[in-house]
Amino acid sequence: MSPDGEWMWDGSEWIPAPPSHDVAPTQAIGRERVRHQAPEVKKRVVPWVGVGAIALSLLLPFISVVGIFELTGVEMIMEISDLMSEFDTSGESGDGSIDDGSSDGVELSIEEFALLVAIALFLFSPFFFIFSAIVSIITLLFGKSPKLIGSLHLGYALLFLVSGLFSPSELGISIFDFIGVGFYIGAFASVFLVIDA
Repeated sequence: MSPDGEWMWDGSEWIPAPPSHDVAPTQAIGRERVRHQAPEVKKRVVPWVGVGAIALSLLLPFISVVGIFELTGVEMIMEISDLMSEFDTSGESGDGSIDDGSSDGVELSIEEFALLVAIALFLFSPFFFIFSAIVSIITLLFGKSPKLIGSLHLGYALLFLVSGLFSPSELGISIFDFIGVGFYIGAFASVFLVIDA
């Protein structure tokens, strides 16, 4: 543009400038106006700490039996995956159904049911923690808050705790005696996911 705004250079010659009734010159646009047109993306640091804590937890013991036997979250995933691959239902031995010969349902006490729920939640926890971390990463990369997945993750951890508290503890041994530090770090990393800072 020429200094008077009447002419425009097209690369080879000066041509008349288009009408400027709706166009403001770039000098007239202040920083404040540009800032309002392009809002800043809120930087969320604390949820990233939660994602890191989940990743770290998978490398720490999820199962710990008096320090003699330990199994990390990653090792649990591999063992459970190997175990699941053993159950091939496309096989040669019939229709895949199990017939134990009884038609009666099994009666479980509340404590036994709570123990089964706690065990199921514990065995599935490394998979759920990875899922939670991946969804949180995607959410954070899109500039959103992972509060929803963090709340679900925290609910998962609390459901495990309640189930574990109601499960039987014979001979002074409870399910919590076999849970390693990795599980607790991964479970309660969800607190960081719900903090929006």
